[in-house]
Amino acid sequence: MRAQSSVDYVDQIKPLLARKCLPCHGALKQEADLRLDTANSMIRAGVIVPMKPEQSELFQRIKTEDLSARMPPEGEPLSAAESLLIETWIKQDAEHPTDEQPQADPSQH
Repeated sequence: MRAQSSVDYVDQIKPLLARKCLPCHGALKQEADLRLDTANSMIRAGVIVPMKPEQSELFQRIKTEDLSARMPPEGEPLSAAESLLIETWIKQDAEHPTDEQPQADPSQH
């Protein structure tokens, strides 16, 4: 598979994370005390190492064959195309908007 020339975080990565990761790592629920609703939170938590997917736990977890460590733990794993998208984004320095805001906690309304 050929890497895409440019991956857009807002249009491609964020919706993918919203579908596959945020049910367990978003505003309502933070399994392992981890939120993945902003790129900055992923970088601060160390699950994304910009330009180094092989050192990024998020990428390792979506690619592993070990079912006890794979993310997401239930349902379909990410497709090869989705994994490549995340890998390419990380290689491209995990570019993201600097003013990105975390999801609002609906229970606070």
